[in-house]
Amino acid sequence: MKRYSSIDFLRGVAMLIMLMLHTVMIILDRDTLLSEIKHIKAINIVIYLIMMFASGLAGLFLLVSATGNMISMQKHFQKRKSAKDLALKQIFGGFILLIFAMLSESVLNNHGLFGKMMKNIDSWGEYARSTDGLLLSLWKDGDKPFFTRFYHMETIHTIAWCVIVNGAIHAFLGRNDQWKDTTKMVQKYAILAVLILLLTPLVWWGIDQIIPGYPFDDLQYADLRDTNFAELVYKFWLLPLAGLPEPIFPYLAISFLGSIIGIYMTQEDKIQIKPRFFRNLIALGAIMCIIGLIGLLSNSVILFINGEMDAGLEVFTDLSRHRSYTNYNAEFDGFSLPIPGGWLFQFLFLNGFGLASTCMLIRAVEFRGKATQFANKTHFIRRFGVAPFTVYNLQGLIYVVGFLVYSISPSTFGGEKFTEMLWGGTIITVILVLALFTLLFWIWEKISYVGTTEWCIGEIAALLIPARRKAHQQKCEKDNRKPKWYDYGKMDANSIFYNAEWINIVEEDAIDHAKLPDSRYSYKLGWLSFTFLPLAFVSISIGLKSIKLEGKNKFNKRAIILGAIDILITLMWIIPMCILTSKQLGIPL
Repeated sequence: MKRYSSIDFLRGVAMLIMLMLHTVMIILDRDTLLSEIKHIKAINIVIYLIMMFASGLAGLFLLVSATGNMISMQKHFQKRKSAKDLALKQIFGGFILLIFAMLSESVLNNHGLFGKMMKNIDSWGEYARSTDGLLLSLWKDGDKPFFTRFYHMETIHTIAWCVIVNGAIHAFLGRNDQWKDTTKMVQKYAILAVLILLLTPLVWWGIDQIIPGYPFDDLQYADLRDTNFAELVYKFWLLPLAGLPEPIFPYLAISFLGSIIGIYMTQEDKIQIKPRFFRNLIALGAIMCIIGLIGLLSNSVILFINGEMDAGLEVFTDLSRHRSYTNYNAEFDGFSLPIPGGWLFQFLFLNGFGLASTCMLIRAVEFRGKATQFANKTHFIRRFGVAPFTVYNLQGLIYVVGFLVYSISPSTFGGEKFTEMLWGGTIITVILVLALFTLLFWIWEKISYVGTTEWCIGEIAALLIPARRKAHQQKCEKDNRKPKWYDYGKMDANSIFYNAEWINIVEEDAIDHAKLPDSRYSYKLGWLSFTFLPLAFVSISIGLKSIKLEGKNKFNKRAIILGAIDILITLMWIIPMCILTSKQLGIPL
């Protein structure tokens, strides 16, 4: 099976970040740390801000998913299949994914019914001894996510809606062999992306006229216990337009950007795929990120000057709440954002970073003929991206691991509950959660992921989409065997994870090292590393390897020096922050 190792890697990175971040946010006693922020090591401030930034990178997963989906749609056309079949496949598949997304938020994941049960694992003994018994007590305890949270517009809902909308649009735009005209297709999707951004405030305003205040104060949710059918229907359609936290306005624009990348990468003539195109996208992402950061900082500084300290901080600490960045809402302590268009600044900052990062990785891997080598070195990370929806749904296990860690020594790890541990217990929990998920998915590889959420979706899709079922049956016939009922949703780990046919845009032996391409690239990364530290290590690595192929030259020498300087500067301010408190450093908090 042909695959791009950079795309698989980014999908795994997104899920790994999510799993680690959610573990910290569930287990760490942040209230205690924030209340003592002046008296604890200043590095906690840095870690907290990094966590908040990472929490807003859901758009990166959407971008990567859209790129992969577009690659799949272009392959559909390359096999001479019809636009109608593509539309049906995407729309049916998208709605199946949407149904599972709603079940995930209400029942399966850490916010749903399963997560609620795991969150109360330390009370199971008490509940079992009560009059109601264990199950009924858990059902009665606290909120009932099953009845309301299925209308929560998380990233997986956004992806599902984008699969539906993008599939219908691409089937229409690509009909009659129009999909072959890469330039026009890219231009059309670029126009669509800009159009979505222009329409976003108008759509939000329009929804607010229908339901004043939507989606805040829980207005977007529908309670199955006392909601009439009409409300269930119209809120279902309002949800993707303006629901919390990540509606398709404006995030359909990111899906279109991912589509642009996918269209360009799947040109049948690889000579037409130029690195200049990705350099332009990297520049676009950087510009988006800078404009967004300036806007966010401006709003935050003005709020600080006006004495609204909490609201000023929340401009950055609420980065994961994409829909919250309206001109006014209660999320920012009831204060208006002084500069209109706060949602656009937040969108540009986070998704500019995601766009630039994605294109830089493609440039570093597929354009350097390193797809196979890169895939072989990233097994651990890519494993989290093979069945990402299952990773998302199993996050309730974080509570179980946290409970076991806390039970070892409650007095050591702090707090009165396992969700109130300090950094020691939290770090141990993160390590054990990663180990548990690695083991689970290693086992799943052996049985072709039977039982995962992705397998369930594949089984249902095979029942509802005849073309998918027929394709699998034909494959089984070639292997001289009859398909079994559980075969349709299987994923072969060998062909998609270990021994896939990894695609290079430029083969390694076709690179003209006399022009010093690796050295020049490492040099550019060296300068960029001052904005994003991990690039320093990439710059040094590529610079050192380029010496063997291109000899020592001014570019790889400078790349290594720049990367080393960046690491040194970072250590110079990180070490004091690990030793001193914010008060000792004179940081006003």
